[in-house]
Amino acid sequence: MHIEIIDAKNPGRNYNYLVACLETKQALAIDPIAVEACLSVALRHGWTITHIVNTHEHADHTAGNAAMRVATGALLCAHYLAPIPNVDILLRADHTLQIGQTVKFVVLDTPGHTLSGVCLFGTDLKDIPHLFTGDTLFNAGCGNCYHGGDPELLYDTFAEQLERLPDETHIYPGHNYIENNLRFAQSIEPHNPHIKALQERLIHHTGPFITTLREERLVNPFFREEFSEIEHSLRAKGIYLPLTQVRRKDIFLGLRELRNQW
Repeated sequence: MHIEIIDAKNPGRNYNYLVACLETKQALAIDPIAVEACLSVALRHGWTITHIVNTHEHADHTAGNAAMRVATGALLCAHYLAPIPNVDILLRADHTLQIGQTVKFVVLDTPGHTLSGVCLFGTDLKDIPHLFTGDTLFNAGCGNCYHGGDPELLYDTFAEQLERLPDETHIYPGHNYIENNLRFAQSIEPHNPHIKALQERLIHHTGPFITTLREERLVNPFFREEFSEIEHSLRAKGIYLPLTQVRRKDIFLGLRELRNQW
């Protein structure tokens, strides 16, 4: 598979993705709201966009559907419960989505940001795993639950699905929020040297920055609930936690509450 990251260059800092089979020149478009930019990239490579996947139903991920379908005739794929019109392929947990000969994804049913979100997990020809996360997981952060979501389900998605993926997994989120997420992470875990190191790497980096799950486990507070500094910071900032027998879930929900206010 070949991956093209397309910065929508909008206030929401959206990322769109084209994932192509180089043998057949067929491509998948993920959350393509920057329609003209996606079409231009596909044309430059000689690709035919045959499928569109919406990771969830929010308009900043679905607004390009109609124009993209008119331009390409692509099939629209989305979670089977997502309130998205004109879906051709209803996605469920463990559904296999194949594009051409070399692009194959397993669908993860990942509620939390909304109740009908999906992530796509697949490996390339070099056996490098890739995860397209929409607004479920961001670089150094996670999605909010303001518009139809549930933070407890988001915790379950992290604990029961994302935590189990390989360290080498490359993360492709729906937005470029990494700098602000790292600032939040540093405010919660100020003595974590990996956060500062990643911030320094970003200073000298241009274009999209791809993290791995190994890096996320070092800097993303939503993967680090067992660390006492995070618990101490939450209590110091007025977030309620049980006095005894604090669970990882309590820390995760406290982090999500604090991030909502931050």
